[in-house]
Amino acid sequence: MRDNFLVSNKSAYICQKYHVYYQKQRVTFFCYKQIENMNY
Repeated sequence: MRDNFLVSNKSAYICQKYHVYYQKQRVTFFCYKQIENMNY
């Protein structure tokens, strides 16, 4: 149940969707890195 998290970060939502479609580690890493940058 990460609805709140996704809603809070629209970028994260798009990233997660791509991750599900491609399911690649590179995409996931990039997504996580971007989220951390935004939070920082």
